[in-house]
Amino acid sequence: MFRYPFASTLSTTSGLKKRMDYSLVLKGLGCFPYGLSAELAFWRGKALLHNHSEVFEEIKENLRAVFTDWDDQRLFLEAKKIFEYASLEEAEGARIALKRGKYLEKWVKISGLEHLHQAVSMGKGVIITFLHMGSFASVLCRLGQILPVPIHAIAWPYQECPCPVFRSFIHKKVEGMSGFMKGRFFFVGQIPVKELYSALDHNEMLVILIDAPIGKSARVEVNFLKKKGRFPLSAFKIAARKGIPVLPIAVYRKDGDLTIRADILTPHSVESPADCQRVFQSVLSNLESYIYRYPAQFFYWTSPTSWRTIDTI
Repeated sequence: MFRYPFASTLSTTSGLKKRMDYSLVLKGLGCFPYGLSAELAFWRGKALLHNHSEVFEEIKENLRAVFTDWDDQRLFLEAKKIFEYASLEEAEGARIALKRGKYLEKWVKISGLEHLHQAVSMGKGVIITFLHMGSFASVLCRLGQILPVPIHAIAWPYQECPCPVFRSFIHKKVEGMSGFMKGRFFFVGQIPVKELYSALDHNEMLVILIDAPIGKSARVEVNFLKKKGRFPLSAFKIAARKGIPVLPIAVYRKDGDLTIRADILTPHSVESPADCQRVFQSVLSNLESYIYRYPAQFFYWTSPTSWRTIDTI
């Protein structure tokens, strides 16, 4: 079988391959009909797996530690799907960069909007939180299409990435997302706190993904995927300080279906700073349950196709 020759990640040493992949091919996929784009992105994902065989083995070992009843064949298939879904997420990033939003109306299905309206009705702003799982960027863009208020986000400062090709790719994706969300990105290490709080005071929304480091924020120990992990409480500290709800959203696809599904879960209140860790564990456990149901759609099994790689789980 012919293998896609330009499959690249941030760690790829060939500048030419990265330019072909991120600046030409992925951009092209963003113009194709969504179904065809997904099929080609999965093909690209298989090539990524081939190029990162050591990481592939590491991912299988991480999966094995959590899913102890899986045989080798199941481990292989799920690890392969991780690369395929990660590749699809990048192809969607190229589509967002081109501001091609028609696919959002057809392919993104959101349930639990009553929970969103409940949180908004408090009139204090809302903190939305995700895991790095599923096509959460597409869900944010779809929410931006249907909501009248801006959605802002705290994000990794991609401007510090040493690779100009990757930096340009993320910049265009962020610009596209900002257009759909009608909000701005606050980058870790560069956050104007007064402006962030002002947005919440105007009953706007702030997105914080909770399963990755946020700058130098202090971390606490919680239970995650059958182990102890250390995570920052940033979202929950802000919620306690401002008296605003935290709204978890789980993003996933059902097996064999490209439809991007988002379940908006019950909003959580954080009564005081002392309550942050308890609420964090509750939210994390609720979102974690989706990893057990759709493990290949969680990107942080030490995958090189994520925006950044965290320690082995």
